[in-house]
Amino acid sequence: MKCLHALAGFALFATGCMPRSNLTPAGYAEGKVAYNVHYADPITGRRFVGNDWVLISHSTAGVPRDDKTLFHFDVDGDGKDDATRELPRYDLRLLHADGSRISIRRFVFGRPQATELHAWIRELARSISGTLWFEDRSRRWTSRMRDEADLSVAGQNAVQLTVDIADADRLALAPGVIDHRMVVVVAETPFDETVSNGLREHESYPVRLLVTYDAPPEVFESHLSEFEQFLGEVEIRGARGVLRKAQPAPVTPPTVPAAVPAAATPPAPQASH
Repeated sequence: MKCLHALAGFALFATGCMPRSNLTPAGYAEGKVAYNVHYADPITGRRFVGNDWVLISHSTAGVPRDDKTLFHFDVDGDGKDDATRELPRYDLRLLHADGSRISIRRFVFGRPQATELHAWIRELARSISGTLWFEDRSRRWTSRMRDEADLSVAGQNAVQLTVDIADADRLALAPGVIDHRMVVVVAETPFDETVSNGLREHESYPVRLLVTYDAPPEVFESHLSEFEQFLGEVEIRGARGVLRKAQPAPVTPPTVPAAVPAAATPPAPQASH
């Protein structure tokens, strides 16, 4: 069975073997590369979003929880995996009392050349269908893509996609009913990870950021501003902020004037005798 965190060859970026806090007075600090997430208000609360959100990726002491996955690499390119790495699932993950979640993770793309951003984020959305996830092993999910947009996150090119997610069995009985609505943001980074197979062979794999927000549909809109704030606190090599790019206007066909009916044409004047 496949889970969302292991789809499409995702590989999360390692943060180290020894458990230690990677939270500072300013927020999350990766340390190995120049990537951070700042607190929304470090002076009063040291929280990444509002007071109703709980950081569940870390213990109360700020130590990352032992939540990892084993990922595989084909370093020599012969079609067979020859290197593995146990890597953490999340850099940060937050839970709201109403079941909404915000998370950010790094992953090392499974090939030396990463798939184009738009193609890859759509592949992610499609791959949700048929999977068991949300920590619920008794339900099958299906997905439907909604809005897609280009943006810049911390100075890096990114794509955002909104996805509706529904219980496949319940959807058959109640068409149109969705269980979760998710925003997925995938951002490029200037980082790569060098992986070795132990035989003097090594390969560099591009690193991307995956930031997600999912919520029950009835509360989805209420937390969008908090997710936007969280996204704006991501820092890569000293750059922060979200810039949403203008989307091309839809092309509309030119208006063709209606033909004037023949009856509407005034008759020619008659000569008098």
